[in-house]
Amino acid sequence: MTTGDHDETQDAYERLLPRVVALTDEARFDEALAVLDEMLRSESHRDHDGWLRRSVVAHRALILAEAGKTVDALSEWDQRADLGLTDPSDRIEHALGAGTCLTKLRRYDEAIALLRSALHDLPLSHLGSALGLLARLAHAYAGSGQPFPATYEPLIRAIAAYHDVAITDSTDAAESVMKLVAAVRER
Repeated sequence: MTTGDHDETQDAYERLLPRVVALTDEARFDEALAVLDEMLRSESHRDHDGWLRRSVVAHRALILAEAGKTVDALSEWDQRADLGLTDPSDRIEHALGAGTCLTKLRRYDEAIALLRSALHDLPLSHLGSALGLLARLAHAYAGSGQPFPATYEPLIRAIAAYHDVAITDSTDAAESVMKLVAAVRER
């Protein structure tokens, strides 16, 4: 693979994204998917490292989820995982997307297992992403009717410190997560 091919493919993809986002915002989901699929077809000869395929599949999953096609979106997230989740950011993106789909499909135990695994494997350098994972995990626990484990309180406090926000103590770890989400949004 040449760096030039990767850079050119990435540039072409990034130039196309505003159109895909606009189509998605206009609820023209099939057109947005078609643009991505055409991009993959036209640039696949330069996609030596699979970056474009991985990016398109992840973006397809996001669009399908936005369109309310949760089963199809989860299938795309599964395909994305099959293509490899070598980077921590890839694993986080996958856990957030697939975890959300699983929760919407009321497959709570699977969502909980996926999100717990993502949090367990999260490098400290990606602590900022833990809040999104924790929030999705709290939703999955709530849907399942299981209590959110208090064992996450130290992580919640670490994330609060990372974001430089204060949260009041709570006897419920899920409540602490929601307070933290609100405090970070207010900043």
